[in-house]
Amino acid sequence: ASDWSSDVCSSDLTSIDFPSGITSIGASAFNNCSGITSIHLPDSVTFLGNSAFDGCTSITTYTLPNNDSVVFQNRIFSGWNITELVVTKGSFTGSAVIASCSNLTKVTLPADLGSYNIFYQCPAITEIVYLGTSAQWEAGKDTWIKASLAGFDLSSVTVTCSDD
Repeated sequence: ASDWSSDVCSSDLTSIDFPSGITSIGASAFNNCSGITSIHLPDSVTFLGNSAFDGCTSITTYTLPNNDSVVFQNRIFSGWNITELVVTKGSFTGSAVIASCSNLTKVTLPADLGSYNIFYQCPAITEIVYLGTSAQWEAGKDTWIKASLAGFDLSSVTVTCSDD
């Protein structure tokens, strides 16, 4: 099967190395699996469903698919225990893709961020690296980052774009 969407959460599950050939991780597949510390998603993954890894509060290491066609829906990186998140490829098609990451200080984002608020309650963010252009950032930043939801004020964040 190419879709991974079963509820496999258990206290013994700490690391997931998905096999090559998996193309999607279904909605809530690993929701609140607090024992997971590490995930590896192969390049074959093109879809991460709503809340696929929401509430996986012990994740400290990860590998994301390195392909332009991967789609990230709502609350994928939610509650992860990381200080830096690097997403270089793919597109964001949902709101609060990055949520409740209280230790997250630096984020690298792909150029295609869709038309939703990206952040929810990420108060420690001080640096954003945006892989699109400065013009794209200026056109989209007010849609992508709403201070009342994000938990941080964009004026106190260093933003670097691909053409800076």
